[in-house]
Amino acid sequence: MESRLINTKQMPRYYYTILLIFLLHFSINAQVVEPIFSEDQVTEIPVKEVQALLSIYHSTNGDPWKKNKNWLKSLTPSCWFGVTVNGGHVTELVLVGNNLTGEIPHNIDYLTELKILYLFDNEIEGSFPVEITHLQLLKRLNLWKNKISGSIPVEIRALRKLSELILAQNNFSGEIPIEITELYMLEGLSFAENNLEGELPKQIGLMSNLKWFSASHNQLSGSIPASLMEIESLTWISLSHNNLEGNFPENIFKLKEISHIDFSFNKLGGTLPRSLLELNKLTHFNISYNQIHGFFPSEIRDLPSIRRVVTIGNVLLKESEFVGSNKIEIQ
Repeated sequence: MESRLINTKQMPRYYYTILLIFLLHFSINAQVVEPIFSEDQVTEIPVKEVQALLSIYHSTNGDPWKKNKNWLKSLTPSCWFGVTVNGGHVTELVLVGNNLTGEIPHNIDYLTELKILYLFDNEIEGSFPVEITHLQLLKRLNLWKNKISGSIPVEIRALRKLSELILAQNNFSGEIPIEITELYMLEGLSFAENNLEGELPKQIGLMSNLKWFSASHNQLSGSIPASLMEIESLTWISLSHNNLEGNFPENIFKLKEISHIDFSFNKLGGTLPRSLLELNKLTHFNISYNQIHGFFPSEIRDLPSIRRVVTIGNVLLKESEFVGSNKIEIQ
């Protein structure tokens, strides 16, 4: 009788224990069903901008991106990795070194308020979508180190607010479009390490705000445009490893802010003007492996900022005068 009373009192505790064990087992083995993302439920930005972001994710294979936090999960795009939202619109998209593959989608122009587009250091292929040129508020465009091919579209002239355009280390071919000289706000421009040919646009001097410019490692020919030496804001220029001909620019003295000049591995001829000595901010000067002859102004070693001069592979005289200088490196 006592044992029966004891069992009766313990029954509720027994059942609770069984119930807890059952619930724990169920929770461990139950499949977690994630909610399905719906673009129509996003209210932070317009639906078209959501569609553009989704297209970018799918067309560049977003699942294996290195970082894709909150993409297609959160209904707040400003929480998505690399996306910046201001005033109810996407203003920046920064997916640098993020294992993007595939192509840039054509509806990228749905991001009408985009100001910064950084997709560099990825594996993006295909051509340069002309729709990018519809993003008229764009200020910085950097596609460095991808596998984008084809020509640079002439419609790029429409990006009048660009201050930075980096297309280096891709597979672009054809000529540099003259229309690019209409981008008057550009401060940084690089076409380096592509397959571009033809001549540098003679009107390049119209880009009066340019501070650094590189078109090295291409197949460019013709002479260095005289107007390039008219851009007084230039601090850095590299045209190395091309097929540029003609004489060394006589009016280079106009580049009062220049610190870095690299014209190496071309076919430049003529002599070096003594006006080089007026470039007081010059630190690096490389004209190696050209066809420049005559005397090299030895006073260049007295320039206040000079650190490195490379003249090997030319027919210059009096280079020996530099030997023994502990201020600069001479090659």
